[in-house]
Amino acid sequence: METIKTFNPDLAALHGYLCADGYVITHKIGAKKKYYKIGLRNTEKTLLDDFQSKFRKAFNLTPKITPDIDRAYKSSKMVYFLLTNTFGSFYCNDWKFPKSFNAKRLKSAWMRTVFDCEAWVE
Repeated sequence: METIKTFNPDLAALHGYLCADGYVITHKIGAKKKYYKIGLRNTEKTLLDDFQSKFRKAFNLTPKITPDIDRAYKSSKMVYFLLTNTFGSFYCNDWKFPKSFNAKRLKSAWMRTVFDCEAWVE
């Protein structure tokens, strides 16, 4: 079971994006059609471009931004398993700040992307 061993601000930001407005999904067990998808749903092109750039730096793969500019996604079995083996589930009821992001620069990269996508102040 391969996991990610080295964390950097790009990976921390990707994790934040995926927790906030993203998805890391696969097919149901026993399904005929197999898929492994990682993506960000957002209508802000700046955030989609940033997600795309950080994904390329982290995994040397470039997510596609849809023509209607509401999502950036990539299908990759390798990245799916790296992310889920390292961080567990990305379903909203399982969101957790990774303890491995103990450096201040990793925490700030993660918080920036979460707040860019989801946060508000009351």
